[in-house]
Amino acid sequence: MKKCILAAILAISFAGTAFSQVSVRTNLVYWAGGLVNAGVEYNPTQKIGVLLNAGYGPFTSKNWEHNWGGWFAEPEMRYYIDGDGHWFAGIAAIAGHYDLKSSGTGRTGSVYAGGLTGGFRTMVSKRLGVDFSLGLGYGQLKYDTYSFANGARNVDSRDVTKTGLMPIQADIVFTWKLK
Repeated sequence: MKKCILAAILAISFAGTAFSQVSVRTNLVYWAGGLVNAGVEYNPTQKIGVLLNAGYGPFTSKNWEHNWGGWFAEPEMRYYIDGDGHWFAGIAAIAGHYDLKSSGTGRTGSVYAGGLTGGFRTMVSKRLGVDFSLGLGYGQLKYDTYSFANGARNVDSRDVTKTGLMPIQADIVFTWKLK
């Protein structure tokens, strides 16, 4: 995972054309949910954006009472529809692992999904921008359910699998153009 992210960042850093722009980004919706996240967008032309976002949720408790942990990686390709580069449509995928438990039953497992995205980008200043986007796709959740009793984590069910339509993106993102 770390090698893939590093390779993508290096490839984006060394790829260059007359137009190329690189922006760093962070999603406020993920921060509100307790996920530390960052990403990069490379624009080889005014109409194309190649993105890679990643995040990490570090919040787990020793006694398994409350967990909000995991990680994700989300590559995306965008096509900016209008000449000003405001409206966009794209395709995205997401892969990750999670461990969620607020009370009662917890779920730990993985998610793999892909689908269509769309949204609007506006610039607040020469370098600072804000993206608003939504995405819907098809994916799979595979997880174990667990509870905590008598000082031990007890697995209640294994390999529960759910597939179907699901949201893959809900973003309010700050972007900062590097070049």
